[in-house]
This record gives sequence, C-alpha cells and structure tokens, in this order.
Amino acid sequence: MIPLDVRSQGLYVHVPFCRTRCTYCDFNVVTLREAGTHVTAYFAALYRQIARVAPLRSTLPLHSIYIGGGTPSAVPAGNIIDLLEVVQRRFTMEQGCEITVEVNPGSGHEPFLRALHGHGVNRISVGVQSFDDTDLRGLGRGHTVADVDRLLDLCQRLGFDNVSLDLIIGLPSQSLSALDTNVARAVATGVPHLSAYLLHLEDHVPMAAQVRRGERHLPPEESVAEMFRFLHERLAAEGLAAYEISNFARPGFESRHNLGYWRCEPCVALGLGGHGMRLVDGGWQREMNEIDLDQFLAAIAAGRDGIAGREHVTGLTSLAEWAMLRLRLREGVDRAELCRCFGPGAVDWLDQRLRPYCSRGWLEADAVRWRLTLEGRLFSDTVFCELFD
Repeated sequence: MIPLDVRSQGLYVHVPFCRTRCTYCDFNVVTLREAGTHVTAYFAALYRQIARVAPLRSTLPLHSIYIGGGTPSAVPAGNIIDLLEVVQRRFTMEQGCEITVEVNPGSGHEPFLRALHGHGVNRISVGVQSFDDTDLRGLGRGHTVADVDRLLDLCQRLGFDNVSLDLIIGLPSQSLSALDTNVARAVATGVPHLSAYLLHLEDHVPMAAQVRRGERHLPPEESVAEMFRFLHERLAAEGLAAYEISNFARPGFESRHNLGYWRCEPCVALGLGGHGMRLVDGGWQREMNEIDLDQFLAAIAAGRDGIAGREHVTGLTSLAEWAMLRLRLREGVDRAELCRCFGPGAVDWLDQRLRPYCSRGWLEADAVRWRLTLEGRLFSDTVFCELFD
C-alpha cells in the first residue's frame, strides 16, 4: 500500500516568538515578553533536537526548508543563520532547495534580510493580511500599509524574486469593494505568490470575544462566499492561478514546501508544536512536538527528541487523508495514481463517495481524475467530511 516514489522531503522549523499576539491568533506563539531569556535557550534546544533527529531522518535530501512561526523576523538574524548552518551540516539539500523564511512588515529589516539573502534563503513569505490600515489596527498587526510597501521594495532591491503575501478574507465589516481594493493592491506589488485564507476565529481569541460583545461585526456567510468566488476569478484573470484552495501563484512559483504536505511527502518538523510526517509500512506516521515552551525545553534538556506524540495512519484513514489532500490541489486526484497507491478498490470507493457532489457541480470527473470546481472549493469541507464519514 502507498508505494510512493518519494525521493526527497521537506523540513519545517517553528520559531514561536512574536513581538505581540494578534487579536485573531490561535497559533502556537510566545510573545518576546513572555519568553524572556528563553529565546537563546530555545535555539540551543533546536540544535540539540536536530542532532537527535537527523541520524534517523537524513537519508532523503531536502527539497525545501520552511522557517515559520510565530515571527522569525522578530529574533536576531544570527539565530536564523546559525539554525540554517546547523541544518545544512546535518542534512543533504537538493540543488535549488527552496528555503523560505516568514517575515512580518516593520522597521529595521534590511540587515535581517541582507543576512538571509547571503546565506541561501531564496523565498520570503510576508504576513500582510490586509492593505487597509484600519483592518491592521483591528487585527493587532503592529504594522502599516506603508511598512508593507517598504518591505517589498527592500525585497526587490536585495534580489528576492520569490515573495509570497498572506491575506485574510472575511474580516470584520469587510465588503466586496474593500476586498477588491486589497486584491488590486496585492496584484500591483507584482509578487508571484499569494495565500488568501478565510478568517476563522477560535472561541478564546480576543477578536471572537469582541464579536460576541457586538463590538465587531463579521460579514454574513453569503457575502464571504461572494468574496471567495470573486477572489479566485480576479486572481485567475491576473495570471495567479489557484493551484490549491487558498494558494495562488504564477507558473513556476508554487510553494514547493506546501506542495509536499498536500502530496503526502515526508517532512521533518523541528521546534515547538511542529507537525511532521514520515512514511512507514502500510501508511505514514504523524509526529507532533511538545506544544508548551517549558515542556519542550525540558524534554530536550533531558535527552529526549521533543516529540510528544506519534500516530500511525493506515487503511481507510490513510486513503481518505490522501484523497482529501490531493483534492485541495488544482490537479485533483489522478485515478491511475490512486490505483497504484491503494489498489483498484480505492477507485471504486472514492467514486462512490464523490458521485453525489459531481451531480451538484462541486466536482469535475472524467476518465483521468476528479477535481473540485470553484463552487466545490467553497464547499470543500463538506466534501472532505464525506471521505471520513
């Protein structure tokens, strides 16, 4: 089962530190004030984790390295450079390995980005979220639209031609006209990659409490659906194709790292709360690192690998996950590949599960593959739940 022709893997490193916590944020972050002196200890722990994990996970070369967070640009550049050097000593890298670092707009980034460019970083992911200063204040972002413009100009001057922007769709009081302005500003930057996510609020985050108190008002679902359709159609017209439900790129600028996730390729995960995956007999094993900073540091200090849990995924669950991840992609599920990985019975099983959604117009199906339509992308969660029912 799953005889994937895997020849490389990705590597993700989580840098949890942020200057402040945004009002919508449910990510695994630690503010610099909360971290205190733990920043130095954290990077030392990362190096020890690499030393323990690499002997078991370095047989495949790296096609990508992704340093995310949190806010990697909130720590000194030296921390990131030292981290990259340790990774490069312990792992083999493919020619042209994609190396991404997340950067938030703000002041003082030129020395940071110069250092990264000089040490092989070839992709920058910028957390813009909105091209409206009122939105940014409400999100607690700590930067302005002018900061975004300065950062993108700096990236261009330094020679970073592979830059991605993040936007959030469905912000409080956001209209279709406001989204149109956001998209136009994003396209005008000329960046070759854009990630656009629908706002999702967990109950415990500050913005959710603001909504419950009536201080903020989210747009109705039908308006958000209209924004989603508009976003996909407008970006397609601008040459930024939706190669995944929430990700758009010009040809050749698709995120190699994220494609690895959606294609069920192995990924080594380092740092607080990192999620990795490796192929095992009959399926794959998911690995989850400690999510509490003190517990992570204590685990590494005690000589452990920092992995808090492992889950072996096999059988129908692995088939459903594989199909769900492939359906997120524009390429969809290839029938021949499905048969090769899971056997001919899997093709019949998936066809039975997806047939009702083909008749609704949410899926396109032919002799080669199944693919979500634009409307299907909008209702993809419903389709995916069917796979696990």
